[in-house]
Amino acid sequence: MKIILVAQPNVAQPQANSSFRFMAESRGLTLKDSFISPSGFCLFTGEREVQGLKIEEGIAQGVGITYLCSLRIIESSSGIIISEKCFKDVTYNRDKVRKLVKEELVKQIQSGLSRNGYSYEEKKIHDLVDSLLNKAYYQQSDKALLRVVKGWGLI
Repeated sequence: MKIILVAQPNVAQPQANSSFRFMAESRGLTLKDSFISPSGFCLFTGEREVQGLKIEEGIAQGVGITYLCSLRIIESSSGIIISEKCFKDVTYNRDKVRKLVKEELVKQIQSGLSRNGYSYEEKKIHDLVDSLLNKAYYQQSDKALLRVVKGWGLI
């Protein structure tokens, strides 16, 4: 008996299914795009809105590990990319991503203001960005936690 193996082309296959949607939404993201890579990683791009900005996170999820692959900060109305970064070997967690977004956004704001001759208070920029990102990154989990606490009769 002769067995012939036919290999699939080494091309990522698009997959926009409910498990990808769950992976994105459980992180507070809106799913934009998803596929399974030939290596088996589930790759998806999710976005979150932050008052006039879209923050896109590129995520690779494997068995037992999730990586942040990219971050993109985009001005919502024009679609102009304010910042774009790629990462290698950065494990994903919401707090780490929020910190990376804050660092990049503060840096971009400060350099943009300086290039255009504006003076600014560094603390004000940090406080404003921190407040906006807290809302964007923790709003859904805060609501879920409050539902649980309410169910326990604590509030």
